[in-house]
Order: sequence, then structure tokens, then C-alpha cells
Amino acid sequence: WLVLAFRPALRVLLGLFALGGLAVVAGLLWSWNVVGELLARGDHWTGVLGLTVMSILYLPNVIIGAAAVLAGSTVHFGDIHLSLFEAPGGDLPALPVLAAVPSGPAAAFWPVLLAVPATIGALLGRFAAQRTLQAKADGAPVGSADAAWTVLAAAAGAGLVTALATWVAGGPLGVFGTVGANWWLAGILVFAWSGLLGIITAQLLVWREGRLAAAALRADTEVGEETPEDA
Repeated sequence: WLVLAFRPALRVLLGLFALGGLAVVAGLLWSWNVVGELLARGDHWTGVLGLTVMSILYLPNVIIGAAAVLAGSTVHFGDIHLSLFEAPGGDLPALPVLAAVPSGPAAAFWPVLLAVPATIGALLGRFAAQRTLQAKADGAPVGSADAAWTVLAAAAGAGLVTALATWVAGGPLGVFGTVGANWWLAGILVFAWSGLLGIITAQLLVWREGRLAAAALRADTEVGEETPEDA
């Protein structure tokens, strides 16, 4: 199950960061006028080019922060903090890519975005159950709890990598103070969402498959018992 957990963990990370990137793109499109205003501060084409290059370089940091927020964590820009539950607003560095950060206040529907990590966790459980059942069908020594262990190992790996990536993406930024997401909270939340929803989904699928297999076996047995009498 430890070997089987590698690909599910990778899928959790790819899904989380891909959706974080999608959130950043949506924020930039929503605030396109602000992006243009910030680029215009470059005055000359060299200034515009510099701001564009800086935005591209900081884009991975912003995506990682967005993924942490989707998981339920908090992003700090000095004294300013942003989460799915609060966005008080404030002055941010005049970098075009940061136009994706909502100025606040937090919208009432933002907590619904917690469905993102919940869905990723459910898909993790589905994938782990499928791989476990396939391994069992191939004759591998797989136990009934191996799907749950696979989910836990994958969730732990995904949470650890998320915490590490979030920690690396943050740090001091001049007069703006510390910038970045709460790395340890992001890791714990990714592990919790993936592990809890994953185990529930995996165990339900394994249980359902066991029930279907038992029903098919009973049907075959009944057919086998009726055949001699009919003959």
C-alpha cells in the first residue's frame, strides 16, 4: 500500500495546485483593469517589461498561496491576512500578479470553495480503492484495510509536500514584512481533507465491491444447485 500511495499523492498535489492556478487566472481576469493600471506604473517599456518579468517569477508563489487558501489556510501580507472566511483588504506590493488577490470584503460564497479539497479527497479515495481492488484481482496479497492505508499514506505525503512548498514560497519581503501562507496549517488541512474524505470514499467503494462479489457468488451457487434438479 505504501508503493500504491505514490501516484494518488501526486494526483492530490497536481489537482490542488492546478485549481490554485485556475483561481489565480480567474482573479487576474476579474481584476484586469487593475493589472493594466499596475503595468502602466512602469512608465517606459523597460519598466513594463520588468514588472511583467517579476510577476512571472512570483506567479508560482501566488499559485501556492491560492492552493493553501483553497485548503482553508490563511495567507499573510505583513499585517494583512486573507482566507476563505475573511479578506479585510489593505495595501499590497504594486506587482501586477497580486491583482489576483481579492481586496475584500470576503464574499458569502467563498467558504463553498472548501468543496475543492473535499472533492480532491474523494477522488483520492476512489483512485486508491480502484488500485487496491485491481491489485487484489491480480492476485496480490492485499487486505481489506490496504485501501485506507493507501489513502493515509498518500494524504500524509501530499500534506508534507504542501507544507514544504508553502514554506519555501513564503518569507520576508522588505517593508511589507512576512509574505506567504501559513505553511503548517496548509499541510495539516490538506492531510485532513484528503485523509478523511479519501478513507470514507475508499472504504465505501471496497465495501460495495465486496457486497457485489458476495451477491454474484450466491447467485452462481444457487444456479449450480438448481442445475442437477432440472436435469
